Amino acid sequence: MTFYTDEQADKCQQEMNNTVIGGRSIILNKANSRDFDKKANIIVRNLAKNVSQNQVYDLFKQFGTIKSCKLEVFTDGTSRGFCYIQYA
Repeated sequence: MTFYTDEQADKCQQEMNNTVIGGRSIILNKANSRDFDKKANIIVRNLAKNVSQNQVYDLFKQFGTIKSCKLEVFTDGTSRGFCYIQYA
């Protein structure tokens, strides 16, 4: 989603982050091109179908500060078997 001002984006993030939609919590992060670093991003594959985003986060936080952890899921909420992680 694109906002006209930083204030609008900040307000949305503060008010809507972790809101439950369709039985799942949404996670909002502001995109910023200067924050993007290909060396700080990984994709984790071959995850079990019953793994949760919190489990992946807890496992990988030992390697550094995680800025973003996104488990890809099917419409029924089960893992698609991969996850994206961005470290600070």
